[in-house]
This record gives sequence, structure tokens and C-alpha cells, in this order.
Amino acid sequence: MNITEDIKQAIHHHFTEAGRKAGDDLTALIPPVPMPNGVGGGLIPDPAVPIIAEAIMSFTAEVIQAYIDAGSERDATMENEVLFAALEGEIGGWGDDYTKYQKEEA
Repeated sequence: MNITEDIKQAIHHHFTEAGRKAGDDLTALIPPVPMPNGVGGGLIPDPAVPIIAEAIMSFTAEVIQAYIDAGSERDATMENEVLFAALEGEIGGWGDDYTKYQKEEA
């Protein structure tokens, strides 16, 4: 299969727009908290971090399942503890209690 640059760009555009819409929907359901200094955007409320991580896992699982038509892949994605921990750490880094997600320096 030849995946052209146009196909790559179309996929990138589609997922960027889908992500933006999902972010807007999320903001309506769980508003960000203001930055402490009042500058810039907002922060993710700490209680929302695991909820958002699970939502992103669900989105990813549904994309994979729909693409290859295999429900077992959806289940495997939703049970992936490493993926959840990675998402929670990344999302938590943008949270209002980000210090609890900081990785220890080795």
C-alpha cells in the first residue's frame, strides 16, 4: 500500500479537528481551573486527570477497534496499565496539582 503525503495530511487534519472538538466538549463538562498567576490558559483540575486519561484511552481503543474491526483490541487497549500510567502522568503534568505527577530524577 502506498500512503501518500496527501493521505498523511488528511489523517493529521481529521484527527487534529477531532481532538480539538473533544477538548472543547471536555472544557464544557469539566472547566479548567485558572492559572495561579492569572496568566495564560488554565490547568486541569486534579480530580479530572484520571477521568481524562480514561477518556483518551477509550477514544484510542475505539479508533483501533473500528479500524481493524476487532473488539478484543478495544479491550486490550482499555486494560493497558502502562498506557494509563503514561497518559495520567502526561495529563497530570498539566494539572493544578502537577507535583504529584513529577517523575523522580534517577
